[in-house]
Amino acid sequence: MRLPTLIALLALTGCPKTTPPQAAAQPAPAEAARTMPGPLATPAFKMPTTETRTLSNGLKVVVATNHEVPLFDLRLVLDVGDWTDPKGKDGLTEVTFDMLNEGAGDLTAEQLSRKLKLLGSNLYTGANVDSAYVGASGLVKNMGPTLDLWTTVLTQPTFPADEWTVLQKRDIANVKVQKEEPNSIARQTAYRILYGDSYRGRYPTEASYQAISPKDMTMFYHRWVGPENAVLFVGGDVTADQIVPLLDKRIGSWDPDVTEAKPQADLKMSEGGTLYFVDKPGAAQSVLRVMLPVGTRQDADFFPLLMANEALGGEFTSRINMNLREDKGYTYGARCFLGNWDGPGVWGCVTSVQTKVTVPALEQLKKEITDALSTRPIEPRELTYFQSMEVNAFPANYETTGQILDEQATIWRYGLPTDWAEQYLPHVQAVTVDEANQALKDRIDPSKLVWVVVGDKKTVYDGLKTLGLKVVQLDRDGNVVQGG
Repeated sequence: MRLPTLIALLALTGCPKTTPPQAAAQPAPAEAARTMPGPLATPAFKMPTTETRTLSNGLKVVVATNHEVPLFDLRLVLDVGDWTDPKGKDGLTEVTFDMLNEGAGDLTAEQLSRKLKLLGSNLYTGANVDSAYVGASGLVKNMGPTLDLWTTVLTQPTFPADEWTVLQKRDIANVKVQKEEPNSIARQTAYRILYGDSYRGRYPTEASYQAISPKDMTMFYHRWVGPENAVLFVGGDVTADQIVPLLDKRIGSWDPDVTEAKPQADLKMSEGGTLYFVDKPGAAQSVLRVMLPVGTRQDADFFPLLMANEALGGEFTSRINMNLREDKGYTYGARCFLGNWDGPGVWGCVTSVQTKVTVPALEQLKKEITDALSTRPIEPRELTYFQSMEVNAFPANYETTGQILDEQATIWRYGLPTDWAEQYLPHVQAVTVDEANQALKDRIDPSKLVWVVVGDKKTVYDGLKTLGLKVVQLDRDGNVVQGG
């Protein structure tokens, strides 16, 4: 729930050849680069309000009114995602929603597109790991005909075979690209290690896309898409009194039977102290990832862990980026993150470094993590600074109607408290330095970290064995390479 923020660094000035006796000594470069500026003033911010109504079929509608511009945005968000993919047909959920606006009712994809352009409207559909959506946006004065097209797409998709042939080729091409792209290789490898064969550890393949047919999409649609597992979010220059009757007229009687249960994204706890290596011959850079399962956003120590992570690696001026980028010049950037979703989330760090400094970069990354847990805990000045950054960046999350709807959808989708957004900043500001350091110690166990490196084996592999970690080579599908 944050946007990346770049903070300008104070320029380091070189020492003169001679220094007058009375001049103060210059700090060491590393020390000067890590000096925290003072906190910024807290901006004025008022949380947008929402109103909730219910359609005749029981579908909940959440309306966030904003009269600044004569535009509207609405999206039906569904509790489906990659977890609804059957094994052997990974990618089915995403392609089903991609195909919704490729033909619906008696309209082809081209006809839909032409009608939307004449209205100045947009219709968008899609799915990801944890959710799916069918949305529309445009001018308020054209909202009625836009809602008609949106309703047709939502309730009468045709899944035309010729359109799937085109999208299928695109998706297969994307799989081939991802198998050559080091960051994609590292990300997929890490999640396979953490989640095994549960849905978070699986990814679409050429074979799974080839196995999917329009018939599969039709069956999926009738099995999963309905108001029972959805909420409709509406925002912009509309009120609940205005929009709800329009919606009820169009989809109030839409009521397919959707009663499927949801599986769990089970963690596969890998052996601690292990570095998993994937060979990318000739790579000019190595991609480094370190990950570890942590708790959820509803845990008591979530906000202390969040702020500790900001200081350790979450921002440009955090310790890990200042070390690997500014002090050592190994990388253009290094970041740590908290990934939150259904079930336990993950904490992790990721960076790309020059091939020749792969091993020293890993050593420095390990050092920063272990030092924060022992000899260099988060300091009060760091916490104050990053709390100020979080507070000042927060209003930017609500600048557009789409952002407001995204936040409301996240709260619903992950079962967060209804006042999550209102309480976010007070929780951030209440974190103490002792709480932040304790959260790091409780959640980050260096002996259980999963390390992933994607790079040129001939250049870096032997050096990796000097890090004190067990080294296991994997292929790009996550299988152990015998003798690797």
